[in-house]
Amino acid sequence: MNDLDGLTQQQKQLVYSLPYRAGLWVSQSDSSCGVESDEKELRALANIIEGFTGEVFGSEIVQHIMAGTMQNRE
Repeated sequence: MNDLDGLTQQQKQLVYSLPYRAGLWVSQSDSSCGVESDEKELRALANIIEGFTGEVFGSEIVQHIMAGTMQNRE
């Protein structure tokens, strides 16, 4: 049982998408370096999310959300 159990599936999907959406928004807001920079930023974003998934010192809810984010990468 976790803090997201009281949410509907649609609400969970929204929560799981937020870390990626926020990172993507930050990345896309800087258009100064072109497509090559965008690709590097997307890889960095994926690495950050993956890192939080396995972080043993973070909060359990953050780990759970990041794991959901990784499972729903599409």
